[in-house]
Amino acid sequence: MILFLMIIEELSGVKHEEKGLNFKNPLQFHQKFYSEDSYVRMHYHSSYEINICENLQGTVNIEGTTHDLTDVKLLFFPPDVIHSYRILKNSGTIKVWHIGLQHLDMVHHEVIDRLFRYDSYRISDNRTRMNNALELLSRIDEKNGLSRTAGILQLLNLFYNPKRKNEEEKKLNPFLHRIIGWTESSFTEQITLDDAASAVNLSRYHFSRKFKAHTGSSYMEFLMNLRLENSLYYLNRGFSVSETAGKSGFSDVSYFIRKFRSLYNQTPLQYQKKIEKESHIN
Repeated sequence: MILFLMIIEELSGVKHEEKGLNFKNPLQFHQKFYSEDSYVRMHYHSSYEINICENLQGTVNIEGTTHDLTDVKLLFFPPDVIHSYRILKNSGTIKVWHIGLQHLDMVHHEVIDRLFRYDSYRISDNRTRMNNALELLSRIDEKNGLSRTAGILQLLNLFYNPKRKNEEEKKLNPFLHRIIGWTESSFTEQITLDDAASAVNLSRYHFSRKFKAHTGSSYMEFLMNLRLENSLYYLNRGFSVSETAGKSGFSDVSYFIRKFRSLYNQTPLQYQKKIEKESHIN
């Protein structure tokens, strides 16, 4: 069972976590503790994302490349960088910040291009850099607009580490972006493996092999995790189990309940009751 230290809006195709980001509120925060072996499906955002890891064990897959989380303290993802986690139970927490782009509208585009022209994401085991990031995040959380903008720029510069100019610029994985984008816009429908393969102009066989090679998991596992994560959003907002199932791509409510219990070790109704109880306590 995944225990949420805060009632959060899960990562999903409709980017629920980013809905609250705007010029007045450029920062969103949540943290997670995993009491069971867990898989956080592939996803990306239109915001900047900072993950601070505390004693995590497992792996993170970024744009098709897998990295061990041992000793990793800080991960930074610019917009559109695909990443997923496989986390061992009871191994620690992840603190997640999303930073909106609205404050960068006033900054010249050449400055932003310079900051992220090369090697977009960052993985760090440096505690000093982590502490610097936390200090800058607190500045972004201030009410003063100029202070926020300055804090965001300093934070971006903290992760800037250009390669030699004659090196080829790192490119995002077009296959993963295409299939994730298609799935996030289609997962509420009754899509099949053949549908997904056709969306990227591959045969079912070659699509399955390519997806597995890039992600380490099957496409249907990814689709199921996306649907179940989306269901948390509606359950958190008081939708009935049957309504939630329909809005999350499940035509059979009983099947939805079985899959939900298999992943979260509780039924959707039990999850709702727990969330309601925690909200009264808080």
